[in-house]
Amino acid sequence: MKTVTTLLPLIRKNSVHRFAISMINGSLKELEINLAALHPKEHEMYSSFSHEQRKISYLLGRLAAKKAICEFTNYNQYNDIFIDAGVFEFPVIQCDKIKNTQLSISHCNTIGFSIAFPESHPMAIDFEEINAHNTEALKDQMTTAEVQLVSKLFSEEVKGFTLIWTVKEALSKIFKTGLMIDFKLLEVDTIVAKENIWESTFKNCGQYKAISYFSGMYVCTLVLPKYSDFNILELTKVFQSVDF
Repeated sequence: MKTVTTLLPLIRKNSVHRFAISMINGSLKELEINLAALHPKEHEMYSSFSHEQRKISYLLGRLAAKKAICEFTNYNQYNDIFIDAGVFEFPVIQCDKIKNTQLSISHCNTIGFSIAFPESHPMAIDFEEINAHNTEALKDQMTTAEVQLVSKLFSEEVKGFTLIWTVKEALSKIFKTGLMIDFKLLEVDTIVAKENIWESTFKNCGQYKAISYFSGMYVCTLVLPKYSDFNILELTKVFQSVDF
């Protein structure tokens, strides 16, 4: 199992915040070595799963989240932290020792991501595999303007559509609605390539921006307040350090 966790400052005009990002890549056998990190309620939930992929996704999410939380808060009692689910399935930290901290989690195949961040500074992460078989399904979720934007910027439509999907899904996590919101309301109006980084903005949510990065056949996106900045080079080092 490979893990990478780091703490990064978030710079705004009149304040400085921070967030922690954790990434895990591992098989079920490797992940299960860390079962002691689960809270008793998480153990109970985990034991109810019968399918291997469900077990993998659960452990990826919980372990990545706890690593991010501990990096962010310096509280290292993993099994004292219960990561519950809200009414719309967003993650909720249940721990008396941790206050004003929120989570965002994403996973795909054997790779899991999580960020821990202050309640006062909303953020979210999403991570998806680029799969040509999904091209038409993704296109159906795009507005006409988004389809035109992709055609201008990407030689492979599926890469552009997958990027926009991660951007919208991350924003929906900030709103705590997930897939229950009409994604066309979260329309992307600009995408600008800056070397290996793609920065997007929103037609109806101008207070946010998205930062996306391609690695092999995957794309990872962070959404955060438009006027918050961080060291993108340090973030890309985290992405690059995981062997996809």
